Amino acid sequence: MLENSIYAVLSPEGFASILWKDGSRAMEAAELMKITSHELLDMGVVDKVIPEARLSNQDLLYAVKQEIVAELTNLSQLPLEQLFRSTLSTISKNTNKNQKWIGLYRSLLFLFLKIRFFCNIFCYNREWTKEKRCLLLILSCILMHTFIILLML
Repeated sequence: MLENSIYAVLSPEGFASILWKDGSRAMEAAELMKITSHELLDMGVVDKVIPEARLSNQDLLYAVKQEIVAELTNLSQLPLEQLFRSTLSTISKNTNKNQKWIGLYRSLLFLFLKIRFFCNIFCYNREWTKEKRCLLLILSCILMHTFIILLML
């Protein structure tokens, strides 16, 4: 996650409007929501914060690309079973207070693994470049996370 970015399903103004019926309390809502990169890193929601200080747009894009390629390279080296267990362990750790969601997460994770398997078969059969395979894997991850967010609303 970029250092100066936020991650939220709802804007602080929207959150304040729903919670207090007062959108002017957005700053207070933002503090409660814990949406900054460093707060999310502390909670274990994100794995890494990419510093942005004094980087040009091109350098920043290059840094993001390098981080994504490095992470996907590391993940692609793991056996599928280990990747599955590691992800399930992380999800279970973060959802142990709300056990009803674990079954949903397992189902979605299984769906993600099917998508990943399909991507590997599809890409290798057509001799796609490494970048295209990585892009397809990223898109499948985004799809999985979108399903999770939508189902939690």
